[in-house]
Amino acid sequence: MDVFRMRCFISVAENLSLSKAAREQCITQPAMSAQMNALEKELGTQLLVRGRNLALTKTGHVTLEHFRTIVKEYDGMRRAVSMTERNSRELLRLGYHGPVTWADVPDVVRTFRKEQPDVEVDITIDTWNVFMHMLEVGALDAAFMELSETEVQTSIDCIPLFEESIYVVVPPDHRLAKQEEVSMRDVIDETFMLYELETSPQFFTRLYDAFQRAGVRIEHVIRGNHHEATISLVLANCGITCMPLSFCKDIPGISYRPFSDLPIHMRYGIAYNRGRLTPAVSEFIAFVQDWSWPERKM
Repeated sequence: MDVFRMRCFISVAENLSLSKAAREQCITQPAMSAQMNALEKELGTQLLVRGRNLALTKTGHVTLEHFRTIVKEYDGMRRAVSMTERNSRELLRLGYHGPVTWADVPDVVRTFRKEQPDVEVDITIDTWNVFMHMLEVGALDAAFMELSETEVQTSIDCIPLFEESIYVVVPPDHRLAKQEEVSMRDVIDETFMLYELETSPQFFTRLYDAFQRAGVRIEHVIRGNHHEATISLVLANCGITCMPLSFCKDIPGISYRPFSDLPIHMRYGIAYNRGRLTPAVSEFIAFVQDWSWPERKM
């Protein structure tokens, strides 16, 4: 009897539905039915009462409890084996926000692993507010962050790496696409969209304030929770937005122009929890400090 068949029975017993159990186990309903028939034949007893409503027999209830115990023990054994294997190597859990190739992070990781082949790297791409929480609770070892978020959290340190200016992002046929650069006054009458404030509360509060002081109305109905979501709204002609060049330069179908007078810019660094430093994290921090980061026009 294999573990998958046990998992199938547990799914059927918990859902009392062959179709729901089949979806959980990523097989077809006929395949799930065949698994149950084969299981009853193997055990030599009836486990399910089939009819208008599916139900467990008394033997089915007993089998369910034993299968749960066996599967739990099996999964625990697999985790123990995996941990034993992984403990022979150091693990670096790294996060960054932006496109997959943002700031050449894949090249950074590739080169770091050539120098430190015994360090395994897990990468998470998410928003800065998520990374702050993950760093605090120890679910992440280091993250490339905008410095604003780390400046209000005393347990998180951040080493500055590079800076870049912010660009306005518009459809290619937009009037602003014809200009070499854009002033804040140029966007006053535009439907201007920004990320959800919660994705980076400290930085976007500063950015919102700068635009509002210049008389730019931020559209609070149409907003994206990620740079790609916001760009998709630009492509849909819902409005215009702004973001650093590294977030938008490789996306087709849009135009981007630098602001000439926006007093806010992006400041990036490598953030880490000083109370959770490991040798691998320390090695990576030293490595990224020596890396030749892209020079951004300010």
